[in-house]
Amino acid sequence: MNAPLPPHSPRRSRTRTTSGRGARLLLLAALLLPVAWPAAADDADALRALEQQAMERLASDDLTTAAALYQQLAARQTTPRAQARALVEAAWIEHLDGRGDDATRTLVEALLRVPDWPPPGDDRDPAFRDRFFDAQATAVTARDDRRRARIQAAAEALRRRDTATARAELDALLADHPDDPHGLYNQAQADRLDGDDEAAITGLERLLAIAGARPEAVPEDLRDAARADLGALLNRMRRFEEARDALEQATARQPDNVEAWAQLARSRRMLGDLAGADDALARASALAPDNRTLQRQRGRLALDAGDAASALALLAPLRDAGADDALLLHDLGRAHRLAGDRPAALALFRAAEAADPDHAAGVAALAAVDQAALHRAAGDHAASGDAAARALRHDPEQINGWVYRGLAAQRGGSAETARESFENARRIDPTRADVHANLGLVYHALGRRDDAVAALEQALAINPDLSGVRDNLDLVRS
Repeated sequence: MNAPLPPHSPRRSRTRTTSGRGARLLLLAALLLPVAWPAAADDADALRALEQQAMERLASDDLTTAAALYQQLAARQTTPRAQARALVEAAWIEHLDGRGDDATRTLVEALLRVPDWPPPGDDRDPAFRDRFFDAQATAVTARDDRRRARIQAAAEALRRRDTATARAELDALLADHPDDPHGLYNQAQADRLDGDDEAAITGLERLLAIAGARPEAVPEDLRDAARADLGALLNRMRRFEEARDALEQATARQPDNVEAWAQLARSRRMLGDLAGADDALARASALAPDNRTLQRQRGRLALDAGDAASALALLAPLRDAGADDALLLHDLGRAHRLAGDRPAALALFRAAEAADPDHAAGVAALAAVDQAALHRAAGDHAASGDAAARALRHDPEQINGWVYRGLAAQRGGSAETARESFENARRIDPTRADVHANLGLVYHALGRRDDAVAALEQALAINPDLSGVRDNLDLVRS
């Protein structure tokens, strides 16, 4: 039963009086009302038998045993409301038995399980009603203390990256407080640490939805942190438009959040808004002027925008300050190439490749390909082919390594090597029109007319404006 039992006469001591006996008989009558037990049939029979024992002990005026049996009944129940019902009955009997402190503790236990359990009716013993309301206040305080302790324990576990412990605390917290903002936020952090970005995004979106519907329910600082974290996660999931929207809100609310500005720069850059990305990075850099990572990101953004002077102004001081990693050397090489300084670019690309001998930074193959391109542009096809071969040793799936190897082989008269190279490039990326076009020329050189026509037609299907392909196709067909 989910409501209080019918009213009983008060009992304040173990003195046996007619009125006390009447109260217990009324209680017994109430307990005989049907109860729906949420358990399997065998369990339900055992629970009914246990309650029957409690009622029999109550009928025989053995209040201590009756209360203990109701405590046992509560311990064996499987739902909070069934547990609370049994505990409230135990508390009432303890109250009748003159054990006020025990009754209060039992009521607190019941109200910790079901905070909205209804109070006794006005016709109940006023002392028991007062006890109930006192227990209710104690339970509210205890629940709040327990909530704060679980939030703190979860946060400490997350700082240790112990997501299992954090989740145990958060599961218990959210079972009692399903919309607790700190619980939802920390749960999203646990999901993020465990690599479940979709779950983390869902949790943060739920938190922000609660904030939208009930602003007073979510502290402003937590709301702002959730927006910034959501934007970073959406960036990681390559959902750049959503990320930009979330991060623009985050930076509007927290204009001093360096990481949010940096993340906003990334989403804008990936959406092609290079000016907006530069503005976001400039704001981040103004907040953290000594942050070399931001300076490097601004330099790379200048490269994307084709601004060699700005790229060099931003990147060169980093090397002067002692940074000499492969990625920086490669970026500086790109900047010098953009500025037209081929010798400096070539030297930097060589240095970048040497700084990443195992291709651990993912730079060596790119740097070798860039050397191949510079050598080809200078007419040194043998050196271009050597650089391309090194790129493929670093990364066999580097498509431009195969392309430059094929181009060098074409110029060197090795059609079979060129064919193998362009077929590998086509395998890696079948959408490259230039690869199909070059493969068509190689097939033609090998006397494979049908394959040559098919390859050149595919190149035109991908890019109808690719220079020279129509003329080559007409030549092959003739």
